[in-house]
Amino acid sequence: MTAGGGAAERLSTREFDAVYSSTMKRALQTAHVVNERHGLEINQVDALREVERAEYGGEPFDDMVEDIRASDKEDYLWKPDSGESLEELKHRVLGFIEKVAQSPHDNVLAIAHGGPIKVLVPGVMGHTSKRSYQVRTDNCSVNELAHNGRYWEIELLNDTSHLR
Repeated sequence: MTAGGGAAERLSTREFDAVYSSTMKRALQTAHVVNERHGLEINQVDALREVERAEYGGEPFDDMVEDIRASDKEDYLWKPDSGESLEELKHRVLGFIEKVAQSPHDNVLAIAHGGPIKVLVPGVMGHTSKRSYQVRTDNCSVNELAHNGRYWEIELLNDTSHLR
């Protein structure tokens, strides 16, 4: 069973009103596998894309880390010339989930990447993305948030029990 297949099996009995996915290839592939049993339209949204690191795409991660350390900014505020910071990513993702909270949909499936999930957790708690590195998010993990009418509640985080 593939990881996406494990998530599909896990979510097969859940009811969803809408499906959203990052526009990036690997998320869309997962969205198609998971959505197969639901048959809903997959709404592709840029807001769920991974953090934009532009000129570091395909480069060793250590090169970027060296540049971050050499800068005068804290790591979560640092961004490449044509990219975004983790704090900007947080605002992008929070803007998306606030739109979801205001939509008529009660049960939404969103397929995203590690970066957006990592910054979302401190973001819904009203914090900066400074501690986003402390949030563990495994591939094909299930995370659940609920909006109670005033704020978001984290109900499940990084659950991979369906992959064992």
